[in-house]
Amino acid sequence: MADDTPNISLKLLQQENARLVKRIEMDVKKTSDGGNGGSGGGETTFALEARLANVEGSIQGLSQSQNILGLLVGIVGAFVIGFGIYNLQRVDALTDKVGALPGQISSDMRDLTKTLAETITAAKQQPPQVILMPAPQLPDNGKH
Repeated sequence: MADDTPNISLKLLQQENARLVKRIEMDVKKTSDGGNGGSGGGETTFALEARLANVEGSIQGLSQSQNILGLLVGIVGAFVIGFGIYNLQRVDALTDKVGALPGQISSDMRDLTKTLAETITAAKQQPPQVILMPAPQLPDNGKH
């Protein structure tokens, strides 16, 4: 998929800025040399100087905006990297738990099988036979 955003380089912006400044300076020079003659030239020169100051202010504002944008991109990047590291640690911990499950399941199955085998064996055995005998009685000698 092609990127539709234009690729603007700093060099291209500097060239465009220089071209605009030259154009404004030429306009200022034409009007100050007598473009309208007399009193009208001073007002036009003032207007052009105001436009030039406006352009320079805009360029300075763009520069500041660019610095702020760079800072924000750095902060977001640091957040994304930190969040990624945190999630990788959680995934590693989860991997360790999942890796321990087969051994634990096997141990539990052995215990369950042993318990069932003992129960089945105990159920199949005949209970020991108990023969009840009366308690022996002592002979009575006639002495009461």
